Amino acid sequence: MEELVESSKLLKACLDRYIRACSAITLSYSPANKDRNSCLLDAITSELQVVAAYEKSIQTAQSTLSKGRNTCPALVPIESLPSEVLEWIFELAYYSWLRSVDIENFEPVDGEDEDVPSDYIQYDMNVKLPHPMFPETLTRVCVRWRQVALNLHRLWSRIDLPIFSQSYKRLLLRGNAFASRAAMELDVHILMASGEMESKSLYRRMDRFCATIGSKIRALQLTNGVKSHPQFPDSYLASLLAASFAHLTPGTLDHLALIDHYPPGANLIESAELAQSSDRDIIRIKLPQRQIAEILGPIRSLWLKSHFFPWESPAYYGLVDLRLLTSGEARSVSIESAQLRNILSACPKLRTFQCGIEVKEANTATQGSPGPVYLAELEELHLRQMEYYENQDVISLISPGPKPLSLSIQIARPSLSESLFHAHVLAFFARSNVTTLYIESHSSCPRLPLGRLLTDSPKTTCIIGLRGFNLTQETVISIDPGQSYLTQLDCLNLTQCVCHIESLQQMVNICPVRMVKLPEPDLLVDNEERVRWNPRTLDRLAPIFPVVKCVKEDTSVEEWNSWGIVEWDWGTF
Repeated sequence: MEELVESSKLLKACLDRYIRACSAITLSYSPANKDRNSCLLDAITSELQVVAAYEKSIQTAQSTLSKGRNTCPALVPIESLPSEVLEWIFELAYYSWLRSVDIENFEPVDGEDEDVPSDYIQYDMNVKLPHPMFPETLTRVCVRWRQVALNLHRLWSRIDLPIFSQSYKRLLLRGNAFASRAAMELDVHILMASGEMESKSLYRRMDRFCATIGSKIRALQLTNGVKSHPQFPDSYLASLLAASFAHLTPGTLDHLALIDHYPPGANLIESAELAQSSDRDIIRIKLPQRQIAEILGPIRSLWLKSHFFPWESPAYYGLVDLRLLTSGEARSVSIESAQLRNILSACPKLRTFQCGIEVKEANTATQGSPGPVYLAELEELHLRQMEYYENQDVISLISPGPKPLSLSIQIARPSLSESLFHAHVLAFFARSNVTTLYIESHSSCPRLPLGRLLTDSPKTTCIIGLRGFNLTQETVISIDPGQSYLTQLDCLNLTQCVCHIESLQQMVNICPVRMVKLPEPDLLVDNEERVRWNPRTLDRLAPIFPVVKCVKEDTSVEEWNSWGIVEWDWGTF
């Protein structure tokens, strides 16, 4: 203690003396002196470099003292918590932070301004160099936090590598550091966000990086958000795949996501030894087919957008999470209903299925009409990205088990005289336990008969989500006497809907709703005037709904009532 006090006094005295000396030498130097080699100018220049070094030393001292102060439970109450509770808090905070900076969940948006090139892509680049660099920050608070964070392997298991500038080199070094601190499970996300970075040097570095950590990769997501150059039509995703796939260890990979927002046209992914040289629409993996099968076989979660493995591939066996999507930039991708049936039959423990590709109906006259595939574990079925007249070929193939099911579908323009849902959807309701129903409009903001919504929805429904509907005074609720209908909802999600206060009030009078969730940009119609949601208009919803919540518009409606739909978490299986 005495040493610290004495050193502090000496430091202050020396600093005062030093500042006076700096002032004196500055006053002594004459600007009229144009001699660049004068002793005074050399001294000033030299001291500027010394001061910069002092700044670093002062920061080190400040950091050391802060760490000591932060260990005191009286001043920092969180220090009184057990390490196990701190670990839980760290993980919860880290997960929230990841969700806030993960640009892979955002669709790239083409430039629409006349001064912006048509192929310009605008990303939410909060992830450029995530600040704070979350796990590292935890290690700099105090000695105890450093110990807890370094011993919490899960904090270091997620490696994000967005390639948008030369900073990817720093992120590669960061990834190696994370891998050394993590256990034997890594979740690696690689995103190509700038075509200017594309080079042989990049892929050599990527290859070396993946060779170092490949045996630990349990989840791999490769995302391309860059349009291919007309002279070089190959997908950037193909290069990322080539740099990483060869280093994966068979039997280790649990989750694979290949997301291409701008595919040049390639749709299939095959071994180079099987692909014909004339096949232009194929991404070739320079590995033996047997090795590819050994890597893909144990996968339990598979997300594919725009590029797919052959439908008979072992990649589609034993899955618990399957998502088959296509980009608006890609040419049509289709699967025959018989092929999809085989895939579903090979995944008896499937929990989540999302389909956005065309399913071609089988020739029932020659093949017969077998019953639907029983999926006892199915919890989520999302078909919103399919046209309403296409989803029959998927729904007719599936018979869910007794578990509560979340279903999202698209419907045709509603009518007062007809059911909101086609016959095949109503038949699906009868053989399933739908508790969460998300409905999207096929046409542009049609009026939705709320009476039809309450009578036609499954009576087990607790949550309803609506996207792209007009809920105005003309949608008066009319229910025939004796007709059954929903009498209670836990939550109503509204996105891109035009609403009227009186219509919502009328609905709640018949079917009480505990909570309403909506993104801020939605419109509210009141007294025939459209206004944006704001605190004042939201206050008018409070007498109608006990709980009113706003959500981020860029979050898909299926995620509004869950914590981790988008994030693959192998710990839950």
